[in-house]
Amino acid sequence: MSTSNGQWSSTVKLMRRTEFRAALLGRTSATLANAMVPVLIAFAVLQVSHSVASLGFVLATGYAPQIAFLLFSGVLADRVSRRTLMLAATTANLLCQVALGLLLVSPLMSIPTLATLAAVGGLASTVFSPAAQGMVREVVPSEMMHEANAVLRGAQNVARISGPALAGLLVATFGVARSCVASTIVLAVALVFIWRVRLPDRPLPPNGFWRHLADGWSEFWSRRWLRFTVVAGAISNVAWVIGFDVLGPFNLSSMPGGAAGWGAVVAGFSAGLIVGSFVVISWKPRRPLVVGFVGLAGHALPLASIGLSAPLPVSIAAACVAGLGSEIFLLNFTTTIQRELPPDSIGRVSSWDMLLSIVPIPFAYLSAQALQSALGPAKLGLLLATASVAICLWIIAAPSTRSMRQPNPSEISSQSGAH
Repeated sequence: MSTSNGQWSSTVKLMRRTEFRAALLGRTSATLANAMVPVLIAFAVLQVSHSVASLGFVLATGYAPQIAFLLFSGVLADRVSRRTLMLAATTANLLCQVALGLLLVSPLMSIPTLATLAAVGGLASTVFSPAAQGMVREVVPSEMMHEANAVLRGAQNVARISGPALAGLLVATFGVARSCVASTIVLAVALVFIWRVRLPDRPLPPNGFWRHLADGWSEFWSRRWLRFTVVAGAISNVAWVIGFDVLGPFNLSSMPGGAAGWGAVVAGFSAGLIVGSFVVISWKPRRPLVVGFVGLAGHALPLASIGLSAPLPVSIAAACVAGLGSEIFLLNFTTTIQRELPPDSIGRVSSWDMLLSIVPIPFAYLSAQALQSALGPAKLGLLLATASVAICLWIIAAPSTRSMRQPNPSEISSQSGAH
């Protein structure tokens, strides 16, 4: 009990830090606005064209910059002020929302115009993410990074969940064009708080851009625990998007409850994420990656329950456990990266992690129907669940994973003193 009270006390101390509060409010506001954007874009497309192909084209255009420019964004995050990059990215997103609102009430609106705005917004988000990842270590001391990431992720989870719902409510009440005003205001709030974050000056690295990019790959590849974790995460992502994102709504739509039942399963996963955010604040496991992969193995539960057409309450509970496990994994992995890597390489290494994690996802989406046709929902669900557990057990068994330990507070203090 005393340990838990001590960790909650450190969280209170964290919230008293002006720079962290500004970063928290800035990132959360930006996340809320960005979570609203896909809904606004979707209804804007439907206002122009009722073609599913047009909607898919516009959404894919916003996704493409993540793959094309993510590595460059990581290099920029380690060479340029991260605050400056976050301000620039948020400003670009704000201008896109202003343009979308104006175009919706003009005769110039078209699918190519919407695709262009989606691409600019996607590029801005790609620049924002590595910079935000590296900022945490600059605004809090090492001993507070765990609590800082937990608070940030908790707030962002709430924003990601509430953003689409808020956008849908606004569109239903005021229409798409007026709803863009709301997202613009939220982005303006994010700009104000990010502007208030004051980061220490970082000298420009002596190496050129391309050499800096290659050094980032070396930092990534030289750490076996990091390579294994990213590969395992990518495989887990593939299993998840096939079994949950694609086959989930397809399989549950034929069961009692239909779309409402699927919505309840997604809500269960979201609830697990939020609960996980509170759990990890007061829990610092000695072996963070081992505990993280135990949590990630929880993905197997909804994959199996959906594939086997389990009763709806079972699938909801399984999704909730999976959300809880996802949050435990992501928090411990994020904190380990920030603690173990040199501060001037976090942006580049994070961009390699994000790139290798998202590249397989489009292929997973494309293969889902073929796999379901070949194996059937039950066999496919069990196969995906087994793969999710097996990859986690493989990583847990790796010595590099088990040897990664959370330092004691006395060790952190001595390391800080050495610097």
